[in-house]
Amino acid sequence: MARQLDIPLTGIAAALDALRPWTERAAERARTLGRPVLAAVRVPLDPADDLLAAALACPPGVPRWYLHQPAAGRTWLGLGAVAAVRPGPACALGGLADAWQAWRPLVETDVPEALHWVGGAAFDTGPRLDPWRGWPSAEMWLPRVMFTRDGDEAACTVAVQAVPGQSAAEVWAAAADGWQRWSGVPPERAEDPGARLSAASLARSDGDRRPGTAFEDARDRWMRLVAETASAIRAGRFDKVVLAREEVVPLGRPADIAAALRALGRRYPESGVFALWRGDQCFLGATPERLARVGTGSVEVDCLAGTAPRGRTPAEDARLADWLLHSGKNLHEHSVVREWLRARLAPLCTHLEIPAEPGLKRLANVQHLHTPLAGRLRAGQNILTVADALMPTPALAGSPQKEAMAYIRDREGFDRGWYGGAIGWAGMDGSGEFMVAIRCALVGSVSAHLYAGAGIMGDSDPAAEWEETVLKLRPMKQALGLEVGDDGGES
Repeated sequence: MARQLDIPLTGIAAALDALRPWTERAAERARTLGRPVLAAVRVPLDPADDLLAAALACPPGVPRWYLHQPAAGRTWLGLGAVAAVRPGPACALGGLADAWQAWRPLVETDVPEALHWVGGAAFDTGPRLDPWRGWPSAEMWLPRVMFTRDGDEAACTVAVQAVPGQSAAEVWAAAADGWQRWSGVPPERAEDPGARLSAASLARSDGDRRPGTAFEDARDRWMRLVAETASAIRAGRFDKVVLAREEVVPLGRPADIAAALRALGRRYPESGVFALWRGDQCFLGATPERLARVGTGSVEVDCLAGTAPRGRTPAEDARLADWLLHSGKNLHEHSVVREWLRARLAPLCTHLEIPAEPGLKRLANVQHLHTPLAGRLRAGQNILTVADALMPTPALAGSPQKEAMAYIRDREGFDRGWYGGAIGWAGMDGSGEFMVAIRCALVGSVSAHLYAGAGIMGDSDPAAEWEETVLKLRPMKQALGLEVGDDGGES
């Protein structure tokens, strides 16, 4: 049983006490301006708090956003929503920038740097189809409660919205009542390892390779599409197209989300482990790829394209790494993405630094060609404008972008939803960080939808591209207990 949330509750109580004078100021400004005003405070917490348990303690209807970066020692958890912004139907993150920044002067707080808007965006702005119905093309919201842990420091930020006509007492009572309704819900029970989902309790997945199975049919269809796409690239229609596939696994029992997220954090510490809950669905994953990080006038972007498996021995691992660093197909694929990123970032920056040759980013199951890009931003740019300019990169869509996107919509046959999109946060000063939502799954009450893709070039081998997606699906399969790890246990 996950422990009771006594320390977070204590932090909330302290924050609510500290919030009283700020609600008075917010209520007065809302009355004067005739529009809503935010109030917020931050109090310290014990860094030993189990933030994942706090996420699972909330009722299903409460918006929840979780990001854990094990290697950096950072964890973020946003609960509830005080304010939210969505773009129009044909816009993504860039359509949020003005509405989000409009809140900046409408905050009563002594810690404006503690206000972090969280959310993300879909891969494509088209209409959402099952299982993504109800998910917007993009959304950012200010959590009612934000827990943050950075190394040995932890804090809790509580925010509330004052609307014209409300008294300060009513504003504060709304904040206190909202938390009291949440805090009466006990944490979910952590299932015993023996009770976790297993391949035996579910429909067959990629582990069943017998001819004539659904696996074989799906592989044949996908390989035919890869061959057709490679032919179109050789004919000059595209430079590159990233094809993805969706694997749907019926669930015999509810997935153990807590166990999955903890397993991903242990096995992939260099990745960003994320989760967003919406209704009875949870979108979760462990992504190795940063879309963009923006600080005070600076931007950092990852170019991650080109993949090889990890070796079972140091010698085999080194051989595979050397092959990847000299693979013509993978180097070409990587250069297409790198040059596209350069072209998109250049108008936003006064200066860009890009290494001449890619290095390696090694994960537990695969290794990628990796080039970090860094630059100084021009005035007026922020994390949302930068992220919008980069979505989706050729690492997830292809090049030319518009033509590749149209081809994907026409040929893939399913809605990627937020797979291939972005997950992240934005500070009111324009800073923030977004991760590319890959190595992920959308888990509902009766099924899990897993996603993986591969960059197709003119000389792509369909069988090799299929095996690449098998490798990329493995992290989520093992974390959810759908596949046994190489060490004989579930990761």
